[in-house]
Amino acid sequence: MLTFVMSAVTFGFLLLSLFFYKKLIGMSDALNIIEKQVAADMEIRAHRLCLLAYEAQRFGNSVDRRALDEEFKDFLHLYIEDYQAEVAKKIREHKLSEISAYGFIKLDK
Repeated sequence: MLTFVMSAVTFGFLLLSLFFYKKLIGMSDALNIIEKQVAADMEIRAHRLCLLAYEAQRFGNSVDRRALDEEFKDFLHLYIEDYQAEVAKKIREHKLSEISAYGFIKLDK
């Protein structure tokens, strides 16, 4: 009888731990899917950034290179901000209540 009770309690703890594990992994998987979707949507901008960085490296130590470096930095900052904003928007749309902030964006409950 004692063995049966111990087995039942152990099985209960196992099921409870699996429930919480699945809940955490599910949240992580949902966030990964959202990030991949946004990255795919912003792929053209990412390629433009790569080309801009390549062009900046081709120039020597000139005024044109400094201008391209500044332009690259500006576009990179905008890209990161837009990426974070889009992911935060999709998190709100999918109502992932476990996530309270993404990047520098606080999500309203």
